[in-house]
Amino acid sequence: MTKKDAKIIFNNVADLALFSDLFTERLEDSLGSILDGGTGQDRVGALFLEMVRVFRPHSEARALICLPHV
Repeated sequence: MTKKDAKIIFNNVADLALFSDLFTERLEDSLGSILDGGTGQDRVGALFLEMVRVFRPHSEARALICLPHV
């Protein structure tokens, strides 16, 4: 891995950690009564549809990183 690759991969670790915390919280809320102590309907599918806007830039960046180096 080059220094440039490492910088691309690890440059946003803090942002990813924040996103992970937020997403975990939202996912727990979206599970509704499936979780002990939860209430309401299961809304996991709706959460993923909402979050696709957040996932898309990361998946596109990952695809670029994973391209074979020429």
